[in-house]
Amino acid sequence: MTLVPRGMIPRRLILEHDEDVRPRVHDGRAADDLDPWRIDMTMTAHVTSPASGRVTEILQSALVELIDLSVQGKQAHWAVAGPMFKSVHEQLDTIVDDLRSAYDDVAERMAALEVPPDGRLATVISGTPVDPMPSGWQVDTDVVERMLRRLQALSIRLGGWIDELGDLDAVSQDLLIGLRHGIDKHAWMLRMQVREG
Repeated sequence: MTLVPRGMIPRRLILEHDEDVRPRVHDGRAADDLDPWRIDMTMTAHVTSPASGRVTEILQSALVELIDLSVQGKQAHWAVAGPMFKSVHEQLDTIVDDLRSAYDDVAERMAALEVPPDGRLATVISGTPVDPMPSGWQVDTDVVERMLRRLQALSIRLGGWIDELGDLDAVSQDLLIGLRHGIDKHAWMLRMQVREG
């Protein structure tokens, strides 16, 4: 008999077991006899308890940087000019979409940890380490190099945060590992546009 914490198995998974091997909760009742929407806070406290101060700082820093980088990427998307305009313009749209998805994931992770994410403009402006993009039209190769430098800097910071989160919060660490993979992929694609030979 498999013992599972009360309220931790979704009904749709339980229904896939036949009658003789149904998971059972600690008090012996079949798990599918329980209300699937009932949350036992004593059993799930490790998931929903407020995060440590450092986990919160790391996630908030990542959120701020991802938001700022997405806005700057969109600005570059609008202002790029030159022979590579179309490809860079479209590539920046893809990067911005991925950055927006990434900051949404980070904010939702914070909320899951009962930490209110702060993506307000004033917070982003005061907390970002990202250098602002210049105003006006920008030559396509300059845009590629500027965005590349910003993505590489973010990747380095993500690496440091990933190391720190290893002992603090494995789920947040996993989230940032996935984000870094995407950031590094975009950096590689930008690098190949300006690399010679």
